[in-house]
Amino acid sequence: MEKNLNRADVLAFVSLFIICITWHIRPDIRALWGDDILRLEYFTSNSSFFEHFKKLLVTSVLAKYRPVAEIVVGLNYEFSRFRVEIFSILHVVFHAANVCFLYRILVYLTGGNRFAAWISATLFGISSFHIFNLIQFYGADELFCLLCILGIISAALSFQETKREGYVWAMLVTNLLLTFTYERFVVLFPFILYVIWKEETFTQKKRMQLAAATVFPAAAYFVIINFVFGYAFFLGTDREPMITVANI
Repeated sequence: MEKNLNRADVLAFVSLFIICITWHIRPDIRALWGDDILRLEYFTSNSSFFEHFKKLLVTSVLAKYRPVAEIVVGLNYEFSRFRVEIFSILHVVFHAANVCFLYRILVYLTGGNRFAAWISATLFGISSFHIFNLIQFYGADELFCLLCILGIISAALSFQETKREGYVWAMLVTNLLLTFTYERFVVLFPFILYVIWKEETFTQKKRMQLAAATVFPAAAYFVIINFVFGYAFFLGTDREPMITVANI
């Protein structure tokens, strides 16, 4: 992707930040939501972020194993101490940064049409779809996942343009982080496989190595959640298994 920013891009970033912040910041919101309340006692009973992370690294929460998500929410707690007026502002700023990242990707995909990219990013930024990510404490996880998804797309586009293998490894590392943030995003690894497999500059051996590294996070999660913790691979919101070892 194009690396140089011009004045139009800087103006777009500033305007997108201002729009997102003025549109979404809600000083009147002071309530915690159900999922947040369930975890408030846990956070207040642990003395430090390191204690929290050490415990969550070797345990599961609500029959799911999400160590990266726990790092994100642990840092969120360290910064906000569960104060809605603080973490909601942090979330809006995080969201605005994601919107700016999306704008850069759209500029590339539209062939440099900055106006179309700005309109699309603005509509995405002010969408009410994001409301729970912004006002819930656990919305930080979703915002981080969106950052990772945008990062994978950006790296894929950059790789197609430059053929630098470092962008492939950036996709692989981000895929690992994403899988252990929310397991539902294992569905993205076929996209990475496609990017790798269609690259003619790679030898067959290199393709196989990179493909194995792509599949590894999903396979590792499957083994950990099924055979270490004894839970189903995918659970719905009511904790009913969607996929089990028996029906694969």
